[in-house]
Amino acid sequence: MNAVDQYVANEFFKKRILLFDGYSFEQFFTEIMVLCYPDFKQVKPQGRLGDKSCDGFSLKEGLYCQVYAPEDLSKNDEESAKKLEHDFTNLVAYWQSKGFIIRQFRYVINDKYKGAGPTTHTRIQSICQKYPQIDIKLWTASNVEELFETLTPTDKNRVIGFVPTPSIALCENSALNEVTCHLMTVQQSPTISSIPMSLNMVHKIQFNHLNTDAENFLRYGLMHYGQVEDFFNNNNFGQREILREKFNGLYCEAQQEIPDADNHPNEVFIYIYEKACPTPLTTANDIAVRALMAYYFEACDIFKIPEQDDTTV
Repeated sequence: MNAVDQYVANEFFKKRILLFDGYSFEQFFTEIMVLCYPDFKQVKPQGRLGDKSCDGFSLKEGLYCQVYAPEDLSKNDEESAKKLEHDFTNLVAYWQSKGFIIRQFRYVINDKYKGAGPTTHTRIQSICQKYPQIDIKLWTASNVEELFETLTPTDKNRVIGFVPTPSIALCENSALNEVTCHLMTVQQSPTISSIPMSLNMVHKIQFNHLNTDAENFLRYGLMHYGQVEDFFNNNNFGQREILREKFNGLYCEAQQEIPDADNHPNEVFIYIYEKACPTPLTTANDIAVRALMAYYFEACDIFKIPEQDDTTV
């Protein structure tokens, strides 16, 4: 899958996982685990015996999973912690007594991307200290999504159904909107006068013969550089690559469309900005585009790198 297909597949995945509670989430999780671990076996509850605190396991990996997916996890943190401790104790007691080797344990919760509560986190840490010989981890929706990302395109379609091929413009706009929303919710950045510009960035501006207006533009965009980097690092939907392709493509397009002249670099800069801005342009979108141009300029995805040849990057 390319970056666009991956983005759309993850969006479909996220919408699915937000809908699932209880047994439906367990089935969804099991389907993914079987594709990741071919020997993964789901444990079917048996009358009063139940499932002996194990929803599924992989003998080869020594991996055992227990799933908890209430409708609203935020209201069930204490219950989640109790279930974790109870199930893990019972799992070890029963399955090890039957000759099964437990090397890994995963307590899987559908937090619906909201995070687990403090009681669950502290309880799992306590269990880890009591059983250092077992690799014990808490898995949330984000971890299940990471498993999903390792699947082949065919297997991804098995999990979420057929995903239509989207237009690149649709994905670019969606990614830009998500960056915009993120920048509007983070703490206000310092003023432009206090933003330091690295010597490498200053050198690149001079090397590309950009004027003072372009430098001030980039300095303004740098106010949000950290927030853009945090957004890309904390999201697994391919926005970084989608937008990188967009801005690099606009740079290459501008190089061909704009005649070579003394002011060519600055006209290219303006071309990228105007083409990247959605219509109608809001103040929030303007801030996002400026921040992204500074980000990809710094990352050398647009404009030439000093002391290299004229090949675009």
